[in-house]
Amino acid sequence: MLASLLAAGMPLGAQNLGSEYRLKRVIPVEGRQGVAADSNFYYVSGSTALYKYDKQGRLAAKNERPFEGLPLAANHIGDIDVWDGEIYAGIETFDDGRGENIQVAVYDANTLKWKRSIDWEPSSGQVEVCGLAVDRDGDMVWQCSNCGHIVIGKNAPEICPVCSHPKAFFELRAENY
Repeated sequence: MLASLLAAGMPLGAQNLGSEYRLKRVIPVEGRQGVAADSNFYYVSGSTALYKYDKQGRLAAKNERPFEGLPLAANHIGDIDVWDGEIYAGIETFDDGRGENIQVAVYDANTLKWKRSIDWEPSSGQVEVCGLAVDRDGDMVWQCSNCGHIVIGKNAPEICPVCSHPKAFFELRAENY
């Protein structure tokens, strides 16, 4: 299914008119789970595939077998982010509205191939992959115990950007990953 990559606020995607943005163009892309960007590419996750587009909207790479090599069986990709040459993706086995084998899979941004996974904490009670964000200055993985949102950074955010719960709901999951 085609979705549209809306690049509002990005130099190639929107026109800044003071506090107002106007969409300059829409790039049709495969996938509709998550979108991330670095200086050269847009990365898009579909439920079962990863895609990489150049800034002109041309498909540069795709991985239609993203679950190969994962330590836990999976069938669904959720949100993604990209940082330092790696794509971080919320991955799970999703069945009947419930996620199992939840993990954050790390892929090489150049090849879109799996490199490693970061364990999800099952005792958090989370039932699906919600959101994922990378703090480019940090080196710790934090998980919101209310909604399961993952943040990578030196500190947990003051308020969860997904469910608005306070910082106290974040638990440290990994250091120096």
